[in-house]
Amino acid sequence: MNRELFDRTPARKRSREDILRAVREAAEPAAASFGLEVWGIELAGAGRPVVRIYVDAPVSMREPDAPFLSAGDDAPGVQGGAGVEQCAEISRMVGLALDVEEIFPDAWTLEISSPGLDRPFFHPSQMLPYMGRELDVSLWEAHPACAPRRKFRGVLVRAGENGFTLHVDDMMPPEREADIDMPWDGVRRARLVPVFPDTGKPGKNAASGGRGGTAKKSAGGGRKACSNPQSPPSVG
Repeated sequence: MNRELFDRTPARKRSREDILRAVREAAEPAAASFGLEVWGIELAGAGRPVVRIYVDAPVSMREPDAPFLSAGDDAPGVQGGAGVEQCAEISRMVGLALDVEEIFPDAWTLEISSPGLDRPFFHPSQMLPYMGRELDVSLWEAHPACAPRRKFRGVLVRAGENGFTLHVDDMMPPEREADIDMPWDGVRRARLVPVFPDTGKPGKNAASGGRGGTAKKSAGGGRKACSNPQSPPSVG
């Protein structure tokens, strides 16, 4: 889904697919050692490459609308079920594995994070537990049925192997609202619209809001760091 180009040329020339495969092979066992799974991987950055790995509790353990763990909690099993210390250790393990593989020749950044309340989707099958929830979607090109529109917010009503359908209620007249099919290969980014509980007035419904980025837990390890990326040390 992510088509950002990797302009750096590794010591051993690798395709973007090779890099993703190497990252996943390193990340999956590291996450599994904490009872977590890899939700998705993003590659970004043309100057200093950024590898962003999202880890989460398995679906069977996850509570879709549970609050986030606090910064000091490390027990998996709720939404965003990776604590800070877990992220740091996974980062260390993945960083060491990728160093051995010499994926990148120069400085790069590794980020380990929970998906957050505004979780990004990396395959439409991940959307199945979120039927009836709102999504924010941006397309690579204008939707053929709604040109020149490329951004949509709507309720998820269907998800399949190759795409999903949103019920959108802000269409131009005369339609007003419609079910819009979104082929997956045309989707640039799809995120869940977060829902925050209203703690001010008991009994009031939860309200949707913006990104829950501050609830994400990120940590750097090895020669990579999230908040303070470094140049790689020499490897003996």
